[in-house]
Order: sequence, then structure tokens, then C-alpha cells
Amino acid sequence: MKLRGFVYNFLFDDVVTKNKKEDKNACEKCKLNGRRMVWGEGDLDAEVVIVGRNPGREENEVGRPFVGPAGRLLREVLGYVNGKYYITNVVKCYTDNDEEPDHLMVKCCSGYLEEELSKLSNRKIIIALGDMASKWFVGTQNESFSITKERGLIKKTKYGEVMTTFHPSYVRRSLNQKDKMGVVPLEYFVRDIKNAFDFAYQGRKRDDIKITIVKDESDVFLMERILGEYNGLVGFDFETTSLDVFGDARVLSVALSAGNKEAFVVPLSCMDGTVKEKVVSVLGSLYRSKKLVMYNSSFDMKVACKCFGWDPCIVDDGLLLVYLKMGEISGLSLKRLAVDCLGKIDYSVDWKEIGEDNVGELLEYNAKDAVYAVEVMDYFKSRIDDGMRNVYEKVLKPANRLLVEISVNGLKVDKEYLLSIEKEVSAELEKMKREFGFADVNLNSPKQVLAKLKSRGLSIDSTRQKELEKYRNKYKVVDDLLNYREMQTVYSRYIVPYIRDHEKSDGLVHPEFSLVNTATGRTACTNPNVQNIPVRMGDYLRRMFISRWEDGLMLKCDYSQQELRVAAMISGDENMIKMFKNGNDIHYMAALMMGLVKEGEEDKEKWEKARRIAKALNFGVIYGRGAESIAGEFKISVEEGEHIRKKYFNMFPGLWEWIERQKRFLDENGYVRSMFGRVRWLKEVWSHDLREREEAYRKAVNTPIQADASDIALLGMCRVVEEIKKRELRTKIVNFEHDAGLFDVYPGELDEVISIIKREAVKVEVPSPVYVPLEVEVSYGKSWGDCK
Repeated sequence: MKLRGFVYNFLFDDVVTKNKKEDKNACEKCKLNGRRMVWGEGDLDAEVVIVGRNPGREENEVGRPFVGPAGRLLREVLGYVNGKYYITNVVKCYTDNDEEPDHLMVKCCSGYLEEELSKLSNRKIIIALGDMASKWFVGTQNESFSITKERGLIKKTKYGEVMTTFHPSYVRRSLNQKDKMGVVPLEYFVRDIKNAFDFAYQGRKRDDIKITIVKDESDVFLMERILGEYNGLVGFDFETTSLDVFGDARVLSVALSAGNKEAFVVPLSCMDGTVKEKVVSVLGSLYRSKKLVMYNSSFDMKVACKCFGWDPCIVDDGLLLVYLKMGEISGLSLKRLAVDCLGKIDYSVDWKEIGEDNVGELLEYNAKDAVYAVEVMDYFKSRIDDGMRNVYEKVLKPANRLLVEISVNGLKVDKEYLLSIEKEVSAELEKMKREFGFADVNLNSPKQVLAKLKSRGLSIDSTRQKELEKYRNKYKVVDDLLNYREMQTVYSRYIVPYIRDHEKSDGLVHPEFSLVNTATGRTACTNPNVQNIPVRMGDYLRRMFISRWEDGLMLKCDYSQQELRVAAMISGDENMIKMFKNGNDIHYMAALMMGLVKEGEEDKEKWEKARRIAKALNFGVIYGRGAESIAGEFKISVEEGEHIRKKYFNMFPGLWEWIERQKRFLDENGYVRSMFGRVRWLKEVWSHDLREREEAYRKAVNTPIQADASDIALLGMCRVVEEIKKRELRTKIVNFEHDAGLFDVYPGELDEVISIIKREAVKVEVPSPVYVPLEVEVSYGKSWGDCK
């Protein structure tokens, strides 16, 4: 690449002279004192100021900023834009081995940079290159700050508007590193530089969007008429004061868009009386009747349910499409995608930075949320294949509505029960400490714990869980310590928070469910997580969840051996399919066919051991269990473990052939696909690291099975809930656990609900060439923990 030359017009000699006098003491405190100081250069009346980290070796030798390899790349890019600019660094001196300047170096040089900026009074925007310069301007030392997430966005700071982007040195190192959208850092870097110069000379680009602020009844009628007659997709977005929908969140405004040219924004927080009643009525009608598009619709639908009583509905959601295409959503906010995919730099200032009081900017931002939600959805919908489109339309959209409804319905917590077990567990923890002789030890102090273990004859280097597990069942003191930790975790993570934090003003717990936070395609749950209650004390904890109705019951609907049935469907193994069609216990049948036990054997203990081994194999092969793992669990030799494993695959040859096909497909393509059409990229299969490749093969087998099992269960629960509503029953679905649903059953509806579940949950249409019957098991009781 031939690099363009650069002629600079001005050096800050006066700044240098002044600061050397005034900040002599600052320099003397710095470890770099005495080294050559490389000053900024460029036009004094520059509209664009570019700030990097500190000079490199070549900059130090020449005495000019950005003349080394990274600087030449920057100047090459600047050669393609028109406008005056000034370039400098936060720290003015070269550091050995190009090490990042420490906090004191930055502090000592801050005065120089601030003086430079004070002279550049014509600047319209600052471009901060890289992590350190960006943090200096946005005023954070937060380790979670990420250039990848923040680049290209314009922030309002005390120094004016600042755009952060990659440092050119990173761009040079990453010329061939494409992200999941197939874009290399250089392309983003060039785009950011160009956008910054456009901003400096043109101001914020204003899309040709007609925004109507709904203030009175005439505006309400106009919105009702135009959106009522509009047959396309309607963008929809709430702005709230908080993300805690069931807590302190208030609705500030709501925006609806008709295409990308017209939007209506309703400032609900500024309205009252008959106008507000009318507009809420119209909004509710539009919400229920139009084809809506949202970004992160789970949030907006929960706001609609909680604040206005509107039921969840099936909507288009760009976030679901982003997840399908990219495999993750980390850092991919609507703002991020609007900047990168749509080029909307005018949208990069967050309303939280604008402030609630600046209503005009807030409402404009809200309008663009609605408009860009549709544009981002269109962008990604055109970039997914037919398989992804199938899972989006047939699984994710209905499942999204289901999970919102579960969150809105909420779970009732028995506070009296919680308070009683809090006392029990607290007392038990103190008793445990006394009984295993740790009453005088601070168990949160690794040093004290290690000393105590040493006094008991065990010298180890760490008290981490992984290290202690090596000594389980070998040292009683370790067993006692691990048991204590498990109970302490239950106490601190479950019992106390449910008493103190999780219940909302309606007396219910409202967990947040997500379809987009796992790589496998399973659902996720947070705030609080009611999907992964610890196995230890599981039922003990689940008894805290009870019916909201007096004489109501909790009912659990659990798909039986779901992942094994999916394995049979996806592999087409004839023996496995036959067992399920005949209604056999697949674990007993596997034990018989492998010769682990003989038919007619009367020794019950021998039967149970054989079934445990067969069950471990049935589920273990899905998760890549090898001979060593089998041998370790059942106290047999590795040779015996390998022999059992081979006998297992001789029994299910179709399953073995499918596993090998999956591995070959992954080798060739770098991804795997579920029956419903989900894709998971596993490019680590091409790694030079054997462990990474083996892990990729394991994921290639279990990912489609887990994803399809979860999707089947979600669709089954959708059918059940739809039928419950058709019959106008009051029973509510209140939780979903991968392959199980939990219901709060209204008194007198138990038999009818069980009938619906038994009939509807097994009618899911699975895109499999072979038929394997689904089976559900139903249990119920006064609490979730009593469902037996």
C-alpha cells in the first residue's frame, strides 16, 4: 500500500513552552521524565481532533505523532477524507517496548492535552483512538469498557462530542480477523473516521423522518387514521425510567412508526385526563391489531402488560434475528446495529445521556428506536437462510410470547416457609462449623482454611472448589468443608435473596426469561434464576413456590427422556426408535442388550446398578463421555469402561454413525445445525489445540440435541397455554425449565388441565424424517417441591 504524504501547518510551540514551565513538577513525578516529548500537529482551526495513546519508537526518533506503521495507516485513511484535523496523544513520551502508560503517566500529561484542546476552539468532534484515549475522554477506568462495543458511537463529554474507535495499531494487527458479520476492523475504522468528518462538517445527519409529537385529540385522531390505514410493519418502542419493569419503572413515552418515513411519539408522562385515556385506548387497539416490530420485544411487551394490561402478542423482533445470525447478542444493541449496519451516527447519543428533562431529544430518540427497529429487522431477515427463517417464524416468535407471559404471570413465594428454613439453615451452618472443628476459622479466609487443613494432615496450595474436589471422599475434613460451602451457597444465593430482594409489589417474583443468551439454543433465566435450583436441597428450596390461590395447586409437566427421544429422531437409530415406540424403559433395555444384567435376574441391587450404568451411557454419549469418565464414576478399569462404551454403540449403531457424520460435517463447514434450523458456529474445530477440537466435536453432538429438545418443549407449552386460554381457564404457566413447564392451577381445574397437557404437549410437529412418540409426565402438589 502506497501511503500518502502529510504536510502539517502548525506546531504548538507556545503550549510546549508554557506547560514545560507550569507543569515541571508534574513531569518530575513521571517515570518518563527526561524523555523526548512528541507534541501534536495539524491545523489550529481544525474541526476534527484525533487523539491516540502515546508515541511509538519511530515517533520518538522523528519527533512527530503518528509516523510509525500505525500512524501511516491512519494518515492513509485521512487522505481519503476532506477537512482540517489535528493529531496528538494523551501521553507525550515513548514507553519502553510499547507498554501502555500507567495511571501516573496519564495524570502527569493530562494538563498538556487539556491545554491543546483549549487552543483548538473550532473543533466539532474528537476521535479517541483505542482503549486508553477513549477512557480518558469518557471519564471511566471501568475494566468492562470495550472499544468493540463503544466504537463509532458519539458521546457527549466535557470536552465536546467524542467518537471512540479502534487504534490503528490494532487495525494493522487484525487485518484478516473478521467478526461474525464478516467485517474486518479496518472497514469499521475507515467508516468511523469518515462518519466523524461528516459529522464535523454536516452536523448530525437527519433522516427524512416525519415525527409527529402527539399532544392533543387531533394528533390522536391523525395517528389512529394513518397507522390504522397503514398495512406494513409498525415499529413499536417504549422509553421508561428504569429497566425494572415490575419495580420502579415508569413509562415516559411510546413511539410507533409507519415504515421509515413517518413516526408518532406519545409523551405519556406529560399527559393526563381525557386525552391520555383516548390515546391509551388507541395505542391498545393498534398494539393488538397491527403487525408489530420491536427490538428486544420481551422488554416492551412486559411494559405493555404491566403498565397497560395488554396481553403479550407475536411480534417481529430484530434481536431474535441477530441471535440466529450471529450466535450471540453481546454488545449488539439497537444503537450499535443502527450505526454499523444502517450508518445512523445521528442515533448514537443515548437518551440516558440526554436526560429525562430534555423532552425534545428524548422523543426524537424514541421515534428513531421505532423506525430503526424495523430497518434492523429487515436488514437481518434478508441475511438469514431458510433454516434460520424456519426456526424464527415457527419457534422463536411463539416461544418469545410464551416466555413473556411466564414472566408477567410470576411465581408466588411462601414467605413464612422461607423465614422458617432461613432459621433452620442458619442454625445448621453454625452446627456444621462446630462439629467439624472450624468454629474458630473464618471460612472466607483461604489462609486460615489452608492452615486448618494442614493441621488435619492435608497440605494443599488452594482452597478453590476444583482443588478440593480432588480430595472428596478421601479426607473427611474436605467432605465437611465442601458440604458446608454447598449449604452456605444455598443460604446466601437463594434463601436470603428471596426473602429480601426478589418479591415485587404485587407479592410475586417475576423472573426474566431469554431466548438469546445461550449458545446451545436453550432458554436462560435471570433476576432470579428459577431454572437452575441446586440439586442438593432442590425440593427443599422449591417448596417456597406455592399457588397464588387458596386451595390452588402447583403442577409440573415434564417431557420424559426428551433428549434421548430427540437423539433417536435426529440419528434415525432403529433400535432406539423401536424402544420408544414400544414404550420400553430405554435404560433397562440398554442394560439388557449390553449384557450388564440378564433377563430374569432377581437381584434388585444388580438391576439398579446396571440401569445406572446404562442411563449414564444413554445421556453421557450426548455430552461426549469417554471410557475414563465412565470408569471413574462406576469404579471400574478404563479398559472395562471402553468395553462397555463399545457394546453401547454396537447396540445403537445408527447413533454412532450420526455422531461421526456430525464430526465430518463440522470439519468441513465449521458449524452444526439443529432439526428446526438453528446454527451454531464452532470454528475452534480448526484450532491447532487438540483440546479445543475435542470440545468442538462434543458440542457438535450435544448442541442440536439440546436445542431441539428445548424447542419441542417450548412449542408444546405454547399449545397447552393456547388451549387453556381457549377454555377460559384461570390456570397460569409460571416457569419453564428446558424440557418442563410449571403451572399454577386454579382450584377445580386440575383434571381439565392435566387432560389438556396430556393431549396437547405431545402434538408438536417436529421436522424429523422419523416418528418418535413424545411422552409427558405430570405431577402436582401444594408447592413446586411437592410435585411428585
